[in-house]
Amino acid sequence: GRAGFSYSKVNPDGIIVDRTETEWNCVQDNVTGLMWEVKKGGNDIVGDEGLSDADDRFSWYNNDASSNGGDAGFDNSGGEMCFGYDEENSASYCNTQSFSNRINQQALCGYADWRVPTRKELLTLIDYGQAAPMIENDYFPSGGKVVWSGTPLALESSGAWIVNFAYGNSFSIDRRNSRKVRLVRAGY
Repeated sequence: GRAGFSYSKVNPDGIIVDRTETEWNCVQDNVTGLMWEVKKGGNDIVGDEGLSDADDRFSWYNNDASSNGGDAGFDNSGGEMCFGYDEENSASYCNTQSFSNRINQQALCGYADWRVPTRKELLTLIDYGQAAPMIENDYFPSGGKVVWSGTPLALESSGAWIVNFAYGNSFSIDRRNSRKVRLVRAGY
């Protein structure tokens, strides 16, 4: 229930600020110890809010054979679906791995160990007492209803798990699909 959630807002320097603060870049989950990226905007214009734009979409991609379930996924969506996309620069492609690399180069909230969360980690954000999207809007004001996890569906599968914040469930879709992503780091 609601008593099971406890969050703190974190500013760009990695300092916890008052809950009434109107500008913050990350959220510390005081229950799980995870720190979450906060999305900006949500006005249906891709990339206009910078690297953490709520309107950006990504394909699922992970070239690490030890964690991708035997299929790296789809590295290039072939279009401007995220901030900074440049078809000549693979580091700018709109996929989950490139996005986490770019956030780490920026050292969001002072940290450079951001990653795509597991399905179970994303599910800890679901608030079944909240109307869609089922996430604490005071801390996560934007970010999409359908969000990629870093969890592959199964060995040698072309699918990966997403979490649907509109209904509070998760299911798998093909990695070629473009969806939102919210990064996480270990926290404490």
